[in-house]
Amino acid sequence: MPMSSHSTLRAPRPWAAFAFAFAFSHTACAPAERPPARPLVISPQQAPDRDAPERPARASRPCTIREASLNDVVRFRTRPKGTVLAELVDAAAHLELTESSPRLELSKGGVVLWTPYDRAEHPLRFQRPVALAEVLTLAPGASVEWVEQRGGLELVRYTATEALHGAALEAEVACDALGLNLADFPMDWDPDGEPCTLEDATPVSASAGTPPVLTLPPGDEPITCVELERSGDFVRIAAADMNEAMLTGWVPSRFVSEGEDYGGFGLRGIGGGGRAYGRVPLNVDFVACPDDLRLFVEAGEAPVEVGVVRRGTPFQVLKDQASDPRFSRVDLWQTWIWPTSGQSLPHFQVDTSRLHECRPVAEE
Repeated sequence: MPMSSHSTLRAPRPWAAFAFAFAFSHTACAPAERPPARPLVISPQQAPDRDAPERPARASRPCTIREASLNDVVRFRTRPKGTVLAELVDAAAHLELTESSPRLELSKGGVVLWTPYDRAEHPLRFQRPVALAEVLTLAPGASVEWVEQRGGLELVRYTATEALHGAALEAEVACDALGLNLADFPMDWDPDGEPCTLEDATPVSASAGTPPVLTLPPGDEPITCVELERSGDFVRIAAADMNEAMLTGWVPSRFVSEGEDYGGFGLRGIGGGGRAYGRVPLNVDFVACPDDLRLFVEAGEAPVEVGVVRRGTPFQVLKDQASDPRFSRVDLWQTWIWPTSGQSLPHFQVDTSRLHECRPVAEE
């Protein structure tokens, strides 16, 4: 990993100032009285303090994932694994990867909604081919788990299927390699070689004779592979993890056995589509506000803040009384907010005291 170089400023030594003053006094044309040279003082900020604790490294900014339009359907909740209040589709997505409970923000049409991020429902995926530890290249549909941030890079973990005996591999990658949507990038899935199998717990290295970066656990069945080349006591192999990833690396030849010809590997990138939910507003009195409005939803005893209505965004103030008199129910009339099956849309609310700033929207 490339390291940033830092230059260190060294304070001039006290004898240097004295030598300079002595040389200058002996080369002047005529002697002249001068005030005594001031001793060079190194301030506590400049002087090294061996006993002082090291300053903590400046915290890096969280990795932020952005999608112009998220292809997955997002289940809108107010708490993790809570009741699904609505389904959100085809909206822009914003996600900051943090160790605390991250939230997934969706925005479209002047409305922003946030919901607890569910790693299982919306896993991270690579947006371009990346070889983890130089041996494991993930396909567009494969998912990784974010672990933590390290020195500006993101530590992710990939867990293989039974095809590779559930092997797990952690590696550091750049933030911009990660996304939520399914990408579509080419991969080399047609290795030319002899069929083989891997027996027992097999160490895999990026180069012949180097320390292993991954060990394939033993399993009930041998791992199917293709022998690509040999170098001394090592064999370069390729093995597919179902439709998820391709493993290419060097293993000791004693772990490799001949296999049956099974016709090679095959895989292609896939993408996702979207849908829309629409109601036609007829005889609806819309209003818009000069400033952003905090958006709430009725959930339990007290309203829960779930988003923002951007300034100038039209919405309808309903006559239905909210459960909390400090709030007013509103209808957002957003086509990307769907009701769940057999349910109506949730009761969105805004602070009633802010509505006096809003004005009717003229019909076009």
